[in-house]
Amino acid sequence: SVLSLQNAAGAQALEAAVSTPGSTAFHQYLTDAQWEAQYSPSASAVAAAESWLTSQGFSVGAVPADHLFIPAAGSVAQVESAFATTLGYYKVNGQEVQLANSSLSIPSSLSGVVSAVEGVNQSIATTTQEPAPPAGFRNPEPCSSYFGQKTDTADNPSLYVPYTSPLPYDICGYTPSQLRSAYGLSAANTGAGVAVAVVDAYDSPTLFSDAHHYFALNDPSIPLSSSQFINLAPATVDQQTACSGSGWYDEQALDVEAVHSMAPKADIIFVGAQDCFDNSLLSSVNTAITSGASVVTDSWGDDLGDLLDDAATKTAYDDTFLLAGGTGVSVLFSSGDAGDNFNDFGLTAPDYPPSSPFVTAVGGTTLEVGSTGARTAEYGWSAGKQILCEPAS
Repeated sequence: SVLSLQNAAGAQALEAAVSTPGSTAFHQYLTDAQWEAQYSPSASAVAAAESWLTSQGFSVGAVPADHLFIPAAGSVAQVESAFATTLGYYKVNGQEVQLANSSLSIPSSLSGVVSAVEGVNQSIATTTQEPAPPAGFRNPEPCSSYFGQKTDTADNPSLYVPYTSPLPYDICGYTPSQLRSAYGLSAANTGAGVAVAVVDAYDSPTLFSDAHHYFALNDPSIPLSSSQFINLAPATVDQQTACSGSGWYDEQALDVEAVHSMAPKADIIFVGAQDCFDNSLLSSVNTAITSGASVVTDSWGDDLGDLLDDAATKTAYDDTFLLAGGTGVSVLFSSGDAGDNFNDFGLTAPDYPPSSPFVTAVGGTTLEVGSTGARTAEYGWSAGKQILCEPAS
């Protein structure tokens, strides 16, 4: 259950004021305790919601200190009875999912206390095992150590149409020192004294050792030490089939390695969610925001979520982002790999939470780093498609 803020309008006004240059409150952030005292749902609201959930047979979990939501678990019959709805089971992309067939309702006594109910609509596949690691991948030769090092003169120019050949081969992979050089990060820009939280689903058991090995191979000048790395693992995991569980492992490695590459003296707090559904990821985002980190980075989002995510999901996330904004925590989200999603889904709508007005969405780019380490060009990603081969007429 998502609880109502004591003063939602005030929380939004604070977030705008501390974020707006020229405002008298610019960068005058509150502590977590100060924000919670002014805006978090009250202890009496928590007690009322917990009492009702318990009376309906739900098992109530630990409520975060900010009181923004109450985790609860129950059977299908309990959900249908408590919220006056029915649940249906559907096939979506080969996966069985559970969805409410009507809007959820709550007793009038909880009006103004509970603002939304999040997490009812989700997949029902379960497991208790951590997913296995994915297969490895390497760029095949010929590839380049820097942009323009090797040029493709062997392939037929017709393969490049409508582009002009010849063109340089792909990059084998930039090293951390090349990335820092390309963006002009000096020895003074190390992230010392700052903590960055990374949120993903699941938690690779070899995440730290893999990252440590990566830097030993690719930039031994900035080794990743165990004292810099805090791992807040989920107590249990589930839904690995529906969530393509092992597919999150390379994303985790990429996120941790990217943070350490650009801020080699920053502490990294990895927060793994129980699964890839919004109620689990929301809980992990909440943990990350209140972990003491200055930045929370998230390279995930719901496809077409700006259009398809329900109001309960958006309310739950946005209230949590208001806490981050008011206490000086920057929350970053990947804007997604598929642009406006039209080429993949036939609909034009961004992902959510990246489209939330209370976070910063970051788009991917293709970076050209020359032989001297300077950035020579950079291009935004596109979801356009090009036909490379087609049947002869």
